[in-house]
Amino acid sequence: EKTSVTPPDGAAALDAPVVDVELLTDYLGFAARSVRRHWRGTALTMAVTLAAVGLAVSAWPRTYQIDGRLLVQSSSLVSSLVNPERGATREGLGPTLAAQEIVKSRDKLLAIMASTDLLAEWDRTRTPLFKLKDWLMALVFGQPTEEGRLDAMAGLLEDRLQVGTSDEGTVTFILRWPDPVMGRKLVDGAMQAFLEHRRVTEAAAITDSIAILERSANTIESDIKGTLELLPAPAGSPRR
Repeated sequence: EKTSVTPPDGAAALDAPVVDVELLTDYLGFAARSVRRHWRGTALTMAVTLAAVGLAVSAWPRTYQIDGRLLVQSSSLVSSLVNPERGATREGLGPTLAAQEIVKSRDKLLAIMASTDLLAEWDRTRTPLFKLKDWLMALVFGQPTEEGRLDAMAGLLEDRLQVGTSDEGTVTFILRWPDPVMGRKLVDGAMQAFLEHRRVTEAAAITDSIAILERSANTIESDIKGTLELLPAPAGSPRR
């Protein structure tokens, strides 16, 4: 008499291998035999794929990151002379803390674009792939107006230009641009725009401070003269 025990379905599933090595070997062998049988087609496919990748890499534009940094000192000395009790505070760093709003204002962006001839250089340095894209866009939607091109370029520059500040008075300019030469010119233009705005602001603040000091000096001089006139004349001195 023979007795057999049949394991339940769950136990059989647990005993089964996770990876079917024999089936995997068959697949690999099929792929190897296919390459060996059709090696010309395989070589042609690899060559076309590599050529397409190389063409895409060469045609796709590169993006460069250009950094600039300024160390700006506080200019609250004249203001502290006008009001000694206030002393040197963070108020002198006002233009520094508002660097982003100053540089990325529309008039500053347009001035930077004009000084670097950005629109003409943008068209000149455009890659063939993107020139084709611009041609197709113009064919479908028509040629953009000069004002439209200015607005689009100003928006692109505003989006890609980052201006940051630190508590130590450092102003950082970061720009991501496809042309490194033009990117450097744009960062230099942004830094010059900030410095020019700061120069004008500080000159106006110094002029106002000097005017306040002059008025204070005139008031003090007038008070001294009035006080001297009220003093009695010394004995033996002629009366006026």
